[in-house]
Amino acid sequence: MVMKKIFFLFTMLTSVVAGAQRTTPVTIANTKVDYSTKTVTFDLSWKGSDATHRDEVWVFVDIQPVTGANTLGSWSPATLVPGATTVAAGSGNQYSSLTHTVESGNTRGIWVKGTASNTTRAFAATVKVTLVSGTPAEFNACAYATDYPPNAQITSGSYSSGTYTLKGTKPFVINGASTVSATTYSAARINSITDATQCPGYRCSLRDEAVGAVGCCTGLTAIGSYCRDLAAEAAIAYTCNGVIIEAKNTVNSRTTWTTANTSCTSIGWRLPTAEEVACRKKAGQLYDGPCATNITCTDCDIWVSDGTGCYISQNNAINCNSCSGCACGTGTAQYFCVRN
Repeated sequence: MVMKKIFFLFTMLTSVVAGAQRTTPVTIANTKVDYSTKTVTFDLSWKGSDATHRDEVWVFVDIQPVTGANTLGSWSPATLVPGATTVAAGSGNQYSSLTHTVESGNTRGIWVKGTASNTTRAFAATVKVTLVSGTPAEFNACAYATDYPPNAQITSGSYSSGTYTLKGTKPFVINGASTVSATTYSAARINSITDATQCPGYRCSLRDEAVGAVGCCTGLTAIGSYCRDLAAEAAIAYTCNGVIIEAKNTVNSRTTWTTANTSCTSIGWRLPTAEEVACRKKAGQLYDGPCATNITCTDCDIWVSDGTGCYISQNNAINCNSCSGCACGTGTAQYFCVRN
């Protein structure tokens, strides 16, 4: 019968990342090592009073070889066996379920995640990771967890040729190749970033990219799910019923519905809905056309996407298949394009 050696190590309180302080820190306790199976088991938890904390944490382990009664080696990163991890709900866990995921090609750590329906809930789990073969026969182990992934945000210049400010634990690895021990970087566009914990990080999102975890780069505006350059698009942003809409005022001449619709769709935009036109009127954003100098009305008739030949009149009524009103010639009206 083989006896399993199990050793209990000291509790580790983590915030290993500079600037990652929380009102309720991630806590690791009851770390223990089973030499026969090369596994490290520990309790992972945080309290739920900090509504801004992430519901997912990056977990990793460092080890120190024990080669004799009083002989210890240097601490070094442990290599985990991908997929050989278990996560079970611990005492005090208020989440309905717990999961863990492995980053492809990354054997340094794992993500441990609770269900994110309520970030104020307390989280508790027992985590067991397995180290690769070749790990010393006996070793000390320290487990760590952080909910603050490294990130890169452009803070000076433009999104196309700016300088990134890097946050996390130095050194950083940029684009899987360049090691950077500074907190700024401007040599190239950042596509990926990790730090000393090898935690996969984030960079700000560039023009026309989906809005990521750290938002849009400086100079861009989040419109719906994407980062837009309003200046480059000659556009503005406004809010309609809680939705941010991008409007493009590049065409000010009166035209037919078909011509207006084609003009918008040909650049990947669209005509606004009647509701979106009404929101701009309510916000006082009068369309920049001939009607701006006509003192007898507040706005021009404007084509809408609600149906072929439909427009909003100066009195905010929707009309279809005809056009009569302020500064509106037969069969023509003003228009603008939107994107969201």
